[in-house]
Amino acid sequence: MDERGNIIGIVSAKLDASAALAASGALPEQSLVLGIGAARRVPSWNASKDRFVPVMEANLTLSFDHRVIDGGAAGRLLMRIADLIMHPEQL
Repeated sequence: MDERGNIIGIVSAKLDASAALAASGALPEQSLVLGIGAARRVPSWNASKDRFVPVMEANLTLSFDHRVIDGGAAGRLLMRIADLIMHPEQL
């Protein structure tokens, strides 16, 4: 696949998002790389139930070139992606 001209890359790893970003070194021309880790079941405190409940969680990591993309915009993009993953019916 020819990757020239792309500005965004998405990589995934079976373990975590930092491993995914480590693989992004193969994408040197990318201005933005989103790393998505594997989902796993973890305990989360539920105040209304006054106890821990199991939830699915995955790490998202965003790496971007500050010369090309503003940090605030990148943060808003990451929040939007997280929101869409939590609420896929919005797609």
